[in-house]
Amino acid sequence: MRRFLYSCFASVVFLGFLTSPSFAAHTSIPSAPAIPDQIGRTADLNVGFTFHCTANTDHKVTALLVFTRPGEPAGTEIYSTGLIAHPGDTPITVTLSSADRLAKGVDPGRWLVTATGFDEGTGTRHETYPGHLLTIGSISVTLTSVGAIPSQIAKTDDLSVDFNFSNSGDTADRVTALLVFTPPGQTTGVEVYTTNLLVNPGSMTQTVTLTSAQRLAKGVNPGRWLVTATGFDGLGTRLLTVPGHLLTIGSIIVTLNSIGAIPTGIDATADLSVDFNFENTGDTPDRVTALLVFTRPGDTTGIEIYTTHLLVDVGSVTHTVTLTSAQRMAKGVTPGRYLVTATGFDGGGTRLSTFPGQPLSIGHMTVSLSSISAIPTDMHPSDTLSVDFNFSNSGDATDSGVSALLIFTPSGGTTGIEFYKNNLSVPPGSTTHTMTLTQAQREAKGVGVGHWRVTATAFNGAGTRLETFAGNSLDID
Repeated sequence: MRRFLYSCFASVVFLGFLTSPSFAAHTSIPSAPAIPDQIGRTADLNVGFTFHCTANTDHKVTALLVFTRPGEPAGTEIYSTGLIAHPGDTPITVTLSSADRLAKGVDPGRWLVTATGFDEGTGTRHETYPGHLLTIGSISVTLTSVGAIPSQIAKTDDLSVDFNFSNSGDTADRVTALLVFTPPGQTTGVEVYTTNLLVNPGSMTQTVTLTSAQRLAKGVNPGRWLVTATGFDGLGTRLLTVPGHLLTIGSIIVTLNSIGAIPTGIDATADLSVDFNFENTGDTPDRVTALLVFTRPGDTTGIEIYTTHLLVDVGSVTHTVTLTSAQRMAKGVTPGRYLVTATGFDGGGTRLSTFPGQPLSIGHMTVSLSSISAIPTDMHPSDTLSVDFNFSNSGDATDSGVSALLIFTPSGGTTGIEFYKNNLSVPPGSTTHTMTLTQAQREAKGVGVGHWRVTATAFNGAGTRLETFAGNSLDID
């Protein structure tokens, strides 16, 4: 048809050359034709063209509508020829019945409609107005659910996921299914689209299958992935999204077999390095996490420092986790004494072996008990006893695990009754901590009326006994 028109145009141009002094086109389409967004399946399609003619006589023109399915490169052309454009502006409505459209293969569904035309006197194409979206029929698509995504498949297995669509309209739609594969801990994933899936009126399941070759071509290698499923209708509107199902492609069996020796002490500015010895008996690498927990003496909650995305290939792998002083300080691990626990997690978040409670001193702590305040020789049973413990720390770090101890030994006895005050902080320099014992506190342990010999001593954070001040006599009466 197009070749025929072009040959006709060429003939007209030739004849026009004999009778007209110019080949210039006298007609145009100055504005976009009016195309509806939607019509019924059996309704006429009316497109309003306005042709402008600069000549003072009528001219014949052709209107052309090109129907292209979204996502396809080629369309269906429907010509309306022999239309008359009068001088000035001439509105012309091109009407295509459902029979006209079906005869050309323009079925109910979604179409991008491009409008243009030709001056039949010269064969010159008019302005082109591309890509108006037209829906023929009623389409209302939802993604009602997504079938179960397996938690694990072999490296060479296909991955199949069911997308369950519903269309409450009277016309089929071409939809898109999307699977997004995101490595755990990352925010950007690999998108794999499956397009032009047919969804007829009613309920319909489309199974999207990705072979190992298709996955590898997109960069979805064996390993762990969070898989998000979603879809788009023919307009590009996003439908239901089902996020974050953990999928393992291949076999991953990771253990944390041991850790290297944690030093008992380091300088405040030194790096701390700990070896984590992993083993993977599967056939696929994993990305694991190492965790060091620093707990101060007397605390029940520690400071957690994670090192993530450590690659554990098949076999045995050692990763050395190194924390600089700046990294430790940024997390609140200041110089002092800690119990360090080491553990790890595989790429699925499963905790591996735990190695608890390794003592570590960061910085130097040299604590001594310089003196104690005077202990009275006589006191009433209702009096409160207060004793000052005067500490000195000649190091460069605070010792936060110091304990003060008062021992009450009855006259003639060999075994004393002990009162501790634990988890005292002694920073560099001199520090005083006061132990106060009320009557209730003393009597609760059996220190009542009588003659007692009171001994004062202390322990640093490593449990080493400091100076002892013995033999202070005290009468409680």
